[in-house]
Amino acid sequence: WKMKVIKRPKYNDEIKAETWSRKVERLYAYRDFQLKDKYGNIIAIGTSRWIFVDTDRRRPVRLTADIADLYESETDKSVFHEEIKDIEYEEDYIFKKEYYIQRRDIDINEHMHNLSYLDMAYEILPDDIYKNKIFDNVRIVYKKEIVYGENIECYYSQHNDKYIITAKSKDKINAVIELY
Repeated sequence: WKMKVIKRPKYNDEIKAETWSRKVERLYAYRDFQLKDKYGNIIAIGTSRWIFVDTDRRRPVRLTADIADLYESETDKSVFHEEIKDIEYEEDYIFKKEYYIQRRDIDINEHMHNLSYLDMAYEILPDDIYKNKIFDNVRIVYKKEIVYGENIECYYSQHNDKYIITAKSKDKINAVIELY
């Protein structure tokens, strides 16, 4: 998913959330989001790419036309002009740190919850970045699910003004998180 904060709300501000299906392809469905303040100004936008999964076999399922029709996609309404793309992962990293997956990180589907990926990234950031930087842009690309009890190796790198955390287990990339 990809998210951009345009203006940060203050405590007790009234916020309206809107979401809609943007597009459905063979294996993916796209959903966009926007948050508005009480005056109707957009304060944050986001987009996400989803897959339909057979929970017994833990495999993606092709989205048929009858399933796609249920979502009533609004193909002409998009918060970003470009599609979600992979984040460039480079082998050069500044340091590596382990992160152990706990119960609080797991969702109802028994894999790591989307927000837990962001929590993990914040745990990996160097203290000076964590304490002094506010990120208005976040991108997370999921490659392989993370489950309870896994010990994840997180590789931290920095490219220009982007801070990248790559989560790996058994030498396979699980996710790449980019903060800027």
